[in-house]
Parts: sequence; C-alpha cells; structure tokens
Amino acid sequence: MKLVTAHNHFDAEHLEAVVAEMRVLGAPTIKCFDLGFDGLVQAVEGTHRIRACEILGIAPILVFLDPKTTIEEAGIDFDNGNPECKISEIGDWENYAIEIEQ
Repeated sequence: MKLVTAHNHFDAEHLEAVVAEMRVLGAPTIKCFDLGFDGLVQAVEGTHRIRACEILGIAPILVFLDPKTTIEEAGIDFDNGNPECKISEIGDWENYAIEIEQ
C-alpha cells in the first residue's frame, strides 16, 4: 500500500529533528483513511513523521478513520478555517507517498 502525505511541504531542519526523535521512540502513529483505489491511503497528519519513516525504513502505525470524520472529530492540527470539514476533503492523493507493508 502507499501512504500519501496530507501535503507536500516539509522543513528539512524539522525533519532532521523528527528522525532523531523517532530513532529513540520508534514508529509513529498516523491518522489516515483508505482512498478506496490503487492501494492508496491518505494521511491526514504527520507529513514529517511519514518522511522520517521512509528515511529510517520503518512502517508507521496506521489509525484508520472514516472519511466522513470531521477535522475536529479527528483531533488533527489542520487549520483550514472550517473544523466541520470532512477529512476526505483535505489532502491530495497525488502528493508525496511512501510504500509501506501492513
């Protein structure tokens, strides 16, 4: 399966810090939902953690949410000005993705 990031932006310095933290803490938990095609899963958080997983060669722990879950219900830090927005309305399946085995 492929885990797609919520957005393509990342900060190299922050990524370096996340990699160092994950070396100690291990695999992170990432909230996501199944896109329903081509084995794609859309992450709704954790862009830096996903890239760190790829660097470290570890798979994140995926927490699957219903695509109808709102940003507020999911408890994610995604400020688009609409906490009632469904998680299926954020992200883009063409964003950066990593291959993972689950």
